[in-house]
Amino acid sequence: MSTSVIERPAVVCFTKNEIRYVFQSTDITAVGFYLQVELYVKELKPGSVFVPVKTFNLKPNSDGKTYLYINDRIDTKTSYVLPSVQYLTTNANLQAVQFYVLFREITALTPDPDFIETESAKVRTALKGGIEKQKFSRNNYFNYQSTNKLFFTWQPQNRFVFSNENLFLAMYITGANRKLKITIKKLNGSTVNNEQTVDFSAGIFWHLNISPGHLNISGLAGGDPIMYYEVSITDNAGSLLYNPYRLYLEYRPLYTYYDLGFHNSLGGFDTVRVKGDTTWSIDRDITEIEGALSLDAFDSSRKLGEVGHGYITKRDTYKGDIGFIRTADGSMKTPQEVMVELLISISIWQLLDTRWIQVIGVQRGVDLRKSSDKKFSFPIEWAIPFYNSVFTPKEINLGIGTETETY
Repeated sequence: MSTSVIERPAVVCFTKNEIRYVFQSTDITAVGFYLQVELYVKELKPGSVFVPVKTFNLKPNSDGKTYLYINDRIDTKTSYVLPSVQYLTTNANLQAVQFYVLFREITALTPDPDFIETESAKVRTALKGGIEKQKFSRNNYFNYQSTNKLFFTWQPQNRFVFSNENLFLAMYITGANRKLKITIKKLNGSTVNNEQTVDFSAGIFWHLNISPGHLNISGLAGGDPIMYYEVSITDNAGSLLYNPYRLYLEYRPLYTYYDLGFHNSLGGFDTVRVKGDTTWSIDRDITEIEGALSLDAFDSSRKLGEVGHGYITKRDTYKGDIGFIRTADGSMKTPQEVMVELLISISIWQLLDTRWIQVIGVQRGVDLRKSSDKKFSFPIEWAIPFYNSVFTPKEINLGIGTETETY
C-alpha cells in the first residue's frame, strides 16, 4: 500500500467550515489506479454506532495527493436542537456527530483489496456551525474559545435584559461533577453567590437556560433590586471551564414586545426581544368560485351571489425594530452587529404560549448604520409560516392539550 493520510480534520471542527482529508500516494502508475474512501458517521444519540454513509472514488492529482472534502456531507447528519424553557439544561447532541474514514487503493489487478482502517482510531467530532470563510483556519475558533473559555455565542456581555426574558448559552462540555456558579450584584452593593452541581455526562453539546426567572435570580437576591448577575461553569475542583457571562437587569416598563430566538453561527441559541414599533399585518390568499343557479323560492330571505369564496387563508407578518440596544459599558455597536445572524439563520423561532413556533425572515437586507450614528437599533421583518383559515386571538393562551385515551 503506497497511500497514507497526510492531513485529517481537527479533533473538533465545524460542519459549515472546511472538513477535509488529504492522502499521499507514492505510486499512482498502476493501471486503473484510484483511491476509494468510505466515510463512517455516528450520530450522538443512545444506541447509535458508526455506519458507512458514503463511498468516494477519487483520482489523485499528478503529485500523488488526493483531497476529500466532506463538510457538506457531515452537515446533513446534524440537526438543530431547541432549548427547553422549562429545564436548566437541554442535551443538544443532535447538533454533533463523530466520524472517521477507511481507504484503499483500487487498480485493475487489485479490484477488491482490504480497507486500511488506521483512521478508525482517529475519530473526529463535528459541531453544527461555523465561522466566516475569510476568518477560518483549521481549528482556530476552538483554540480561541478554549483559551478565552467562552460560551458558544457572539452576543456580547453587559447588555440589559428583562426579568421575564428567556436566555440561553451553549457549551461544548462533558462530565458529571460540573458546577454552575451564579453571582448576583445588588443595587445596594452587596453580592450573593450560589452554586449547584450539574451533570453533563450524557452528552457533549448543551444548551443552558440562564433566564432570570428560571434561575430564580430575584429569589436568590431576597427580592432586593439587582444590578447584574453572572453565570459561569467550573469543574469540581473550582477551575473555570467557562468564564463568567454578565447580564444587567432592565427595569424600564415594557408593554408590547415579541420574543424571537435563533440558532447562531456557532450552534448556540440566542434570543432577542423586539420592543420597538412593530407593525402586525395580515396577508390574505383568496380563491373565488362561480356561484350556482339559485334554487331558493322567490320570497327567500337570502340571495346567493354569482361568485363565492372557495377558501380564504391568512398569514401573519411583522415589520418592526428590535429597538435601541443598551449595554452597561456603552458598546452598542457590537450587539447591533451580531444581530446580523438573524438575517442568515435558517432556524428562527418566536415564543408563543410557552412554545417555540418556527418563523421565517422575509427581509432581503438592512442598512445597519451611518458612521455618525449615536444610537443603534436593528430593523427586522418576519412571518408566521402558517396559512390559517380560522382565527384565534393572540392573547389567548390555551396551553398544552391532555391525553385521555387508553391504547
